[in-house]
Amino acid sequence: MRRLETSRFSESDRATASPATCAVVRQLLEHMYPQEAVIEKRKTQRFPYPFLLQITPVDEEGTPLDEPMTVVGKDLSEQGIGFFHRDPLPYHRVKASVEDMTGQTIAVLIDLTWCCFTKQGWYESGGRFLHVAVDRPNQEFLLPAMG
Repeated sequence: MRRLETSRFSESDRATASPATCAVVRQLLEHMYPQEAVIEKRKTQRFPYPFLLQITPVDEEGTPLDEPMTVVGKDLSEQGIGFFHRDPLPYHRVKASVEDMTGQTIAVLIDLTWCCFTKQGWYESGGRFLHVAVDRPNQEFLLPAMG
């Protein structure tokens, strides 16, 4: 698949996930992929994430800038997520709402760091987690089953 890369953000604009955020996402990934880790060329291992999720563009303070939209997940790592969408995203940050199989929701603030136009007419974007809001202390977040 040939893609035209269009980087919108400089290195100084990119944020990194906190250790606490990485720990929360690591727990989610361990539940979803309990088998041995596969060696990956990237810094952090990525896992397929073929689920729909809802994103809401937000400003620096977290105030919504536009209506929520549904996107298609691509992959997930401890530090970030990739997803597909139909229209360009002219936003720097989004809040993603991900629902598990029990109906519980986790909200993740994402700093969008890249966007590509795919040959099939969709866009592929990704970013780093800035903050994970888990409202259920001492409860596990169970991702939807694969297959």
